[in-house]
Amino acid sequence: MIYDLQGKLITKTTVTGYGKDELYIEVSEGLEGIKPGTRFQLLVIHPDSVSEFGGKLRSIRQGVYEISIHGQRQREARVATRYPMRTLAQIKELIVDRETVTLLDPINIIIKDISATGLLLVSPDIMLVGGIYLKIEFSLSGKFYILNCKVVREPITGSDPDSFGCQIVFREDE
Repeated sequence: MIYDLQGKLITKTTVTGYGKDELYIEVSEGLEGIKPGTRFQLLVIHPDSVSEFGGKLRSIRQGVYEISIHGQRQREARVATRYPMRTLAQIKELIVDRETVTLLDPINIIIKDISATGLLLVSPDIMLVGGIYLKIEFSLSGKFYILNCKVVREPITGSDPDSFGCQIVFREDE
């Protein structure tokens, strides 16, 4: 996901190339009309993690946009920048007291926003409690993702009663 410097979403796109040594990524869509030199905030969702970078559109060649990246941020959950996402997703598995429960009918949710360390999900279809682990599956720009999360914040008085804060975690059994 690419945002302007004020945090407004420009596009949800797919990384089509990556230069580890030169610190750049390539995307093939979503930046039409953006001029080289434009600076961005980038949120890259990997199959098992999320990375946050600063970036600048370096060049456009044959429909490929090359973005230099810098400043991968390692932040605490409470200070990581949140990015609006509003993406449909499903909970297909819960882990409660070390017992895995695979759901026959997945629970539909909306990932409202995401940061480098967590996400905010909304669902009127389930009441979650702190400490439960979730396997969340979703599709973004034609690619399929799975995030393992732990519920760390239940709705507080005066907030949306269907919203839950989750920390992205890495499970040892996967």
